[in-house]
Amino acid sequence: MRYTYELNIVGDARTTLQAMTPLLSPKSDTAWRKSIESRVARWWKTMEMQANVAANPINPMLLFSELSPKLPDNAIITTDSGTSASWYARQLNFRGQMRGSLSGNLASMGPGVPYGIGAKFGTPDRPVIVFAGDGDAIGRAWERALSADRPTVLDVIVDPDVPALPSHATFE
Repeated sequence: MRYTYELNIVGDARTTLQAMTPLLSPKSDTAWRKSIESRVARWWKTMEMQANVAANPINPMLLFSELSPKLPDNAIITTDSGTSASWYARQLNFRGQMRGSLSGNLASMGPGVPYGIGAKFGTPDRPVIVFAGDGDAIGRAWERALSADRPTVLDVIVDPDVPALPSHATFE
């Protein structure tokens, strides 16, 4: 949504916010905040129910739901567009220093592996997990080859809809 601005402020974000923060006062009416918190809690209950719907061989949302609390607080998680992006958005609960990345506007095919490679090169001390669809896993082999001369561990979990591909691979 787009809103009209009442006041345009131009400045360095940190400096501007530091100058403005003392001018703010807490609201005594917390009804709006409580309403949002209630809706978010209801959302997570719905996501839990969806993750626990039985499926054969597995409900992919269950994988994301079970993995979410087990991820390190400093993990970087990337994903493709498509169904893996939907599960990522619905089931992962980011906390601490966790960071994530997926394609802008969900229209770019196959960004999971290159985003993961870039994240690992940029922050080699942090765990990087990639959720990749079949197109990314197959079509991005050249990026793994280009990065082969750098010591990298990148975990890639592949969309289980394609039986010809392994469901998990670790590239070193």
